[in-house]
Amino acid sequence: MAEVNNAVVFISAGNIQPQDVRAEWPSDATSALASLVNTRNDGLLTPAESARNVAVAALNPPGHDGCVPFAPSRFSRRGPGLRAGVKPDLAHVGGAGSIHPSLGHGLFSILPDGTIIDGCGTSYAAPLAAKTAAVLEHAIEGEVSRETLIGLLVHHAEMPVPLQAKGECPARC
Repeated sequence: MAEVNNAVVFISAGNIQPQDVRAEWPSDATSALASLVNTRNDGLLTPAESARNVAVAALNPPGHDGCVPFAPSRFSRRGPGLRAGVKPDLAHVGGAGSIHPSLGHGLFSILPDGTIIDGCGTSYAAPLAAKTAAVLEHAIEGEVSRETLIGLLVHHAEMPVPLQAKGECPARC
């Protein structure tokens, strides 16, 4: 359907079942790696593992004392998914899995009645990534194929600092 209509479908990577939620991402890279190695039941599932669409994982928000900013959220599923490629394709802020006393999950939305609520989930991250794609597509003169748009998004995405290899300098050094 996406290819026939030249559309990009953004799919949330999915949330881990409550009993399988990981501990918060540690600030120490070795501890983070050990945590990932020992975690089970957090891989991508259908439809997020689709090779034809964009799967979006969730990252922790900045300014939330209970978690490492821009590290993978403790509830977000991770790849590899299909053995045909690396998944998820992108990640965006999706709220923290740990609740802060005053900020809650650190990501806010507005209910239809105007009430502001906090929340978290990969379903919060996916529309934010889709918005970035829409802004990019709007800035390009003329029609752009879905493959080009996905390529621009993925190839110009920045690896979050907590996931960069030890000794690597962030892109904005």
